Amino acid sequence: MDNVPEIIDIAITGGITAPVVWGCVEVAKSFAKGRKEAADDWTKPWWWNGSLRLGSLILGGGIGTALYGALNDVAGWPWGTMIGIGSGALCTTIVMVVRTKIKAA
Repeated sequence: MDNVPEIIDIAITGGITAPVVWGCVEVAKSFAKGRKEAADDWTKPWWWNGSLRLGSLILGGGIGTALYGALNDVAGWPWGTMIGIGSGALCTTIVMVVRTKIKAA
């Protein structure tokens, strides 16, 4: 396992990828909420949360691949992709847990 990335490379890639994914998901949510408010008959669809989570994984994988490759002058696949997907999943999970705790309080 000579090609396993250093922990600092994982931390930097994940630390930058997670907030970027969070920001992009929040932008997408604001557009979708605006669309929902503009049309009275469009209720919250069953696929809403799943599509946001899937979008964060796809976006995280893309950003992680590009960022890891740029930081280390190597191909971003597979390590950057996996770090990005993990970061995307982590950021949406953390936001969901924090929002649930805030609403419960």
